[in-house]
Amino acid sequence: VKVFGNNFSHRSELTCFIADAGMLKATFIRETEVHCLVPKDLKPESYNISVSNNGVDFSNHSLELKVLDPFLVHSISPTKGSIDVTPNIVLNGAKFQDVA
Repeated sequence: VKVFGNNFSHRSELTCFIADAGMLKATFIRETEVHCLVPKDLKPESYNISVSNNGVDFSNHSLELKVLDPFLVHSISPTKGSIDVTPNIVLNGAKFQDVA
């Protein structure tokens, strides 16, 4: 998960925290961006995620991470197209969710 903010530090103690998952590995990208490695087995629901530069003091503002049920794609059309034309792409499948 990409987390954007300010004043992230390039330190080994840089971590993310999600309730039910605990402390997570964080990768420093730049002072305004961190990537948090989220476990694949998180059940579908909403979680608060926060970041710490030192593994102890976490950000005052947590962000909401919404984990969704996996969806299935049965077909995509068209299967070919020209790079000069913007196609309308249709996905057929199951378990799509409106998350707007």
